[in-house]
Amino acid sequence: MEGSCKQQAESPDSQALVIPERKVCLFTEEERKQIQEIALTVAEQVKGIYQNIEVADGPAFSSNIVEFTGEQCKEVVSILGQAGFVSITKDCNMVNRKKSLHFIPSI
Repeated sequence: MEGSCKQQAESPDSQALVIPERKVCLFTEEERKQIQEIALTVAEQVKGIYQNIEVADGPAFSSNIVEFTGEQCKEVVSILGQAGFVSITKDCNMVNRKKSLHFIPSI
């Protein structure tokens, strides 16, 4: 049975949802578990970079990280790339670009 995917606002007075709520999830429960495990693994790998950051108030769709340097961004891109994920940031080449091509319609 497919699980539900709900996007919820951070608080009642926060800005409107950026992504509309879906009534039916596109992923099976097993896929959702796999995605969660992958996300937790990657989060563990980059935790040292984010460990002492400061987060400012701001819109829910923004990272709101205070003074996160370009070098820190590039380091995260590198770590994500080494883990096999597609990743990019400003002034940095996309890593694992070919993996993203099946999402882009051919012209």
